[in-house]
Amino acid sequence: MNSVAARLRAIRRHFGFSTRAQMAERLNLPASTYNGYETDQGPPKLEWLTELAAMGVDINWLLLGQGEMMHGHAPNATAPVVIDDILLAAMIHTVERREQGAGKPLTAQEKGQLVARLYTMTLQHAAASIPQGPLRLDEKAAGE
Repeated sequence: MNSVAARLRAIRRHFGFSTRAQMAERLNLPASTYNGYETDQGPPKLEWLTELAAMGVDINWLLLGQGEMMHGHAPNATAPVVIDDILLAAMIHTVERREQGAGKPLTAQEKGQLVARLYTMTLQHAAASIPQGPLRLDEKAAGE
């Protein structure tokens, strides 16, 4: 793939979106803006690149074509999606409370978007709290 636009199309397909409008909606972008990026009418903005990075896209690959499309993924490998049912239930409950507090019903799509955002933010927060670096489990490190 020789261009950012071609790599954007590959990313869209990787995430299972058949249309540009679907990808734009997922990224909270106007469809015309995303369409411009995917048709090479201008470079993507930094804010939008950080959204793709949060989705696991390797920005180096997107901009330069070097490395793999997704962070931590072998070529053509897809990791199974694991959803924690208790965490998901808590997110749904939170959205339902928000809906009751607002006094107006949310559409199924609005509920789905809110649950997905809460779930993703919770997982990102949990991942950020995991210590980085090698774990030392030898006797000295364990305090024995």
